[in-house]
Amino acid sequence: RTLLFETKDDAPRREGERERGRAGTSYMQRPAADELLRQLQKSNITAKDSENAGTVWHLMAVAAGLNATDTQAQKQVQRSIPYLLQHLPTVLKQAEHADELLECTTALENIEARETEGEAGERERRQEKARARTHLVSQLLQPRHVSGPLASHLLSSLREKMGVAKLKADLEKREREMQREKQASEEEDERSARNYLLFLAKLSAEKSKICLSFLLVKSEELGIDFLNLTGDELKVLLEVQDMPSIAKFFVDALRLLRKCKEGIEQKREDTDTLALRATEGLKTLLAGKVPPGMDATGGNDHLVDCTFYFCTEAPPSQCSDWGAEIRSIWSWLEGQVELWQSKEAKVDSALPHCEDIQEVAALIKELQALCLYSPERLGQLKERMAELLRDM
Repeated sequence: RTLLFETKDDAPRREGERERGRAGTSYMQRPAADELLRQLQKSNITAKDSENAGTVWHLMAVAAGLNATDTQAQKQVQRSIPYLLQHLPTVLKQAEHADELLECTTALENIEARETEGEAGERERRQEKARARTHLVSQLLQPRHVSGPLASHLLSSLREKMGVAKLKADLEKREREMQREKQASEEEDERSARNYLLFLAKLSAEKSKICLSFLLVKSEELGIDFLNLTGDELKVLLEVQDMPSIAKFFVDALRLLRKCKEGIEQKREDTDTLALRATEGLKTLLAGKVPPGMDATGGNDHLVDCTFYFCTEAPPSQCSDWGAEIRSIWSWLEGQVELWQSKEAKVDSALPHCEDIQEVAALIKELQALCLYSPERLGQLKERMAELLRDM
């Protein structure tokens, strides 16, 4: 039955239903719903402000107006429902993306809550926290998240803490300086597409030095491993358009040193590795120059120069996995040079007067056990061994 067909006998029953309704949800919420409708009508928040603001406005209009007896409220409900059908899928995606980000923050909170013992344990936890924060920042920078309200707010705050504006000013200043140097030194007939490309490569190399120092300092300050972000992610975070070509030097420098170490350890005999398995060749690389015999084309000179800077002049950071690995390999290479020099000095000292076959045999064995490529000294030792055998 409805109020339209209510009889006098139905009145007591209907009043009882009203009383029960007032204790329930629908009637209990009407005063609040009416007040909400009045506030919505006064509000300037509409779909024109933003998609999310419009969606929230229409959600509240439907919630408040669904049971209203006011015809205007019902008309607003009819207008709002089609709007929500169109825009709620977007809100659903935003909620799913926010859930992904919150999972990252939960992982970080779990690491922070874990107890550690000793200095080594605290250092390990700090590195884990840096990786977790980096993963969160990486997620924020993904195309599906970066334009969302949560990501926009967090990234804006992070840029302010990092001082991104100063980095951009430093990069622009260095580019102007190099442009002036180029114009001052370049003759009219030297201007060509090839020279321009070489200039761009050099410019990117110089910018990579500025960016690396900046990122390592900020990694240490904020506990985020910025060197673990891709070039495209750094481009969005730092708002530097040529960041992918700049960040490529970070990747290539580490790859270069890995290749050098692997080639030396495995005693490879390709041209580049043989150049590095000689003491002077490896010393040249560690001085920031391309060793004789190693390919100096294709920007290797800029890469070797940058690698030297990255390993010797850039500030250290306990929060950077990249920094830890590249410095570890650099130290290993320096250790090889010291070892090779000591063995070579031992051989050079023994060769002129060594009369003991066993001593010469031991020197040959020691030299062959090294990763060092020294055919001249090895040949001299073998000649000395042959002489001593003939004299027996």
